[in-house]
Amino acid sequence: MNTKTTLVVLLLAVLLGSAAVYKLRSSGFSSTSNNNAAALLEGTDPDATGTPLFDPAAFKPDAVDSISLTYADGSRFVFEKGTGPAGQSSSSSPGADWQQVEPISYRMTGWSIQEIANRASDLMYSTTIKEGELKGDLAPGHLGFEPPAAVIELTTDASGEDGSASSTVTIALGKTHLAGRGYVRLGDSGPVYVTGTALHDHVLGKNPREWRDKKVFPIEASDVSRLIVDSTDPENVTHFVVSRIQGDWHVIRPISVHANAGRITSLASSFANARLRGFVADDPADLASYGLDEPEMRVTAEVDRVAEDGSVRTESYELLIGHRVNLTEELWYAVRGTGGPSDVFTLPKTSIDSLRPDPAGLIGRSVLSAKPQDIEGLVIDPGGAGPRLTLGRVVDGWTVSMGDSGTSAPAVAAAVDQVLSALTQAKDSVEIDEAHVAATMPVLARIGVTAFGSDNAQQTVVIGTRLKEDASSPPVPEGQAVEYLYTLEGSGVLWVSSSSVPGFQIEELVAPLYEEAPGVPLVGEGGGNPMK
Repeated sequence: MNTKTTLVVLLLAVLLGSAAVYKLRSSGFSSTSNNNAAALLEGTDPDATGTPLFDPAAFKPDAVDSISLTYADGSRFVFEKGTGPAGQSSSSSPGADWQQVEPISYRMTGWSIQEIANRASDLMYSTTIKEGELKGDLAPGHLGFEPPAAVIELTTDASGEDGSASSTVTIALGKTHLAGRGYVRLGDSGPVYVTGTALHDHVLGKNPREWRDKKVFPIEASDVSRLIVDSTDPENVTHFVVSRIQGDWHVIRPISVHANAGRITSLASSFANARLRGFVADDPADLASYGLDEPEMRVTAEVDRVAEDGSVRTESYELLIGHRVNLTEELWYAVRGTGGPSDVFTLPKTSIDSLRPDPAGLIGRSVLSAKPQDIEGLVIDPGGAGPRLTLGRVVDGWTVSMGDSGTSAPAVAAAVDQVLSALTQAKDSVEIDEAHVAATMPVLARIGVTAFGSDNAQQTVVIGTRLKEDASSPPVPEGQAVEYLYTLEGSGVLWVSSSSVPGFQIEELVAPLYEEAPGVPLVGEGGGNPMK
């Protein structure tokens, strides 16, 4: 290094040293006012060394059960440890179960609130500015205490449940220093302590609303007993109700029919796991500006809780969807219904779309919810195509009889299996029969079905046909211009199969049942197969 370079380096060192001294003095510390001022510049981890501000034996953070924060702008938040309002306890956040009780009731992420007490108990101070020294550049106003940036009150045994008197520690936070130090005061008088900034960073570094649990509802998908969806959106008007009955999902509005369990489980999961995107307003006086006075969509989940005495208590969780926030973001305003926190928040489009499925997609894809092995009897009426056939399950297979003859014979197992498959396998599509197609379609057969455990209650399946919508657009392969429709009498649902298989042709469906077999009595007058 040459002489010129050395002089430049020395000059820079002098300038940096002068700047450091000026910074110390301008911050209120000088060698005459406090001989520990240099400690402010000792590293970026000031909590690593120093004197504990609190006696660990006397101040235990886990014993704190109430925390209040009052900020310089006058806003105040109060948090309490416990279960909170009925049905509002947090189930999605680690740490203690903390609730905000002011300004509104709200579930919190437990770790965020408990961390206030934890960081307070860990406070270490390196310097004390005595009360008599708090003047001039060290006056409370210069240090950020008029008013404090935040006042923290930590109360132990706030409820007095353990019989002891409650105790409260009050910590006022002042300014923070560039060297990683902050000013702290206990109460509104007394000395000021120079500490690390861990507590300042946590309390002042984020809006307390961001500590709230962003999971909209404190439930799991497995808790949901019923879902009610009403949408008045002109582009997607939807009204349906689904309910869990004896463990199985059913659609009960606008029609009554067994449900697609996978789709309903997905819907319940979308509701239970919905997460808000951002907080907008607490307890707003006017919901109209958000489109929530007349919401475009209302989704309600009901949860049945069974008590130890066997009684059932129903909890209701309601979500209201209002206007879109703006044209550039795919966010919508939302609010919880009666009984939930009264804040307006935003939800992303993906969450809303997942709660507004096509009602037809919620219906089970098979005509019957029963499995083939659950069916014990069939009565097939092919209309003018042949006599009524009655099939019953026996220990070693099935029997079949014709009309009112009372004579039965073993049925061909493969043919019965084909009938059961046609009734219980998933179809190509499902439609809600708003046009009453079932009442006017050409009918191939009616099949009465009895399941085990149904007390002989019978469901009737009607099989018919209709022309495909594109059947008039040639070329149409022979035999493929017709769709085969299944419906349960009174259900208002059509199950559609777009391809022709032997199971859809009633003659081919029942004819094999009467194939002659060695040693088997023939059925019907004159014997033989009555379908031939």
